[in-house]
Amino acid sequence: MEKKVLYGLVVMLTYLVGSGFSQVKNEEAEWELLLTEAQQPIIATVTSSLCGVPCALLEEQVYQLTKTYGDQIIFYKADIIEKPFFAKLYKVLRVPTLIVFKGGKEIKRLEKGFYWGAVYDLIITDPNILSSSDSSTPLFDALQNATSNSNTLSPSDSAPCNCSLFEAIQNATSSSWEETVVEAQLPIVLTLTSPLCGDPCVNLMSQVARLAEAYGNRTIFFYTADILEEPFFARLYKVVIAPAVIVIKDGEVVFRYERLSNWGNIYDLLFESVIFDPALSPSDSPSPSPSPF
Repeated sequence: MEKKVLYGLVVMLTYLVGSGFSQVKNEEAEWELLLTEAQQPIIATVTSSLCGVPCALLEEQVYQLTKTYGDQIIFYKADIIEKPFFAKLYKVLRVPTLIVFKGGKEIKRLEKGFYWGAVYDLIITDPNILSSSDSSTPLFDALQNATSNSNTLSPSDSAPCNCSLFEAIQNATSSSWEETVVEAQLPIVLTLTSPLCGDPCVNLMSQVARLAEAYGNRTIFFYTADILEEPFFARLYKVVIAPAVIVIKDGEVVFRYERLSNWGNIYDLLFESVIFDPALSPSDSPSPSPSPF
């Protein structure tokens, strides 16, 4: 009886392994056929469900581009876990990675710097991918001028509302942003987050909310945006990962915080920077206490 059960398990495993191997072979053959027969350029994105914000940024860009260029470019997606043959075939060592093929050959590769609009920039700056007439599209304006439509940190109800600045930032476009930040009377702390980044973003947003209660709209203006829902800021400042904090004063970026090992020190980082005028220190501000932490 035990031998029969063991034999049955061996047969089942052999079948499963064989079918899995066959599926991989079929996918590889389908890719090779597509690469050989395609008349259009192919943009292949290699991603993973495990890579978070960078892959989400790339996938959202490709999705938007597919709607505009779907008849001119073939978009191919390969999950590095589900289609390992692709990563092995093209020696992909990191995700996300974007590879452009034309005439059956790789002509361009992008492995980092996936800020919002990076894929579009790659397409229109390479005449080998699309002709100038093909790349003339309102999509670029849409990417450039994407307006803010949902902010996660509204002006604090407990602080005087600097509503004119809030509305100017919320409705900013590439043409109005420079004027907005130059004319701002307060330093601006711009926080870019995403639900995909987990604890670092949750921790940061909690701190920023508490800072806004103490300093918001009186000595500092805080604005928080989801990196995918409000891509305008991510594109403008070439943000490729969340969370990120950008400090703007007198129209210029004075500090930028990314890839911190400890997002628990934002208070110290902000107040060690030149965010305040020399005459004004945190203890001079109208906050209820020098530090909310």
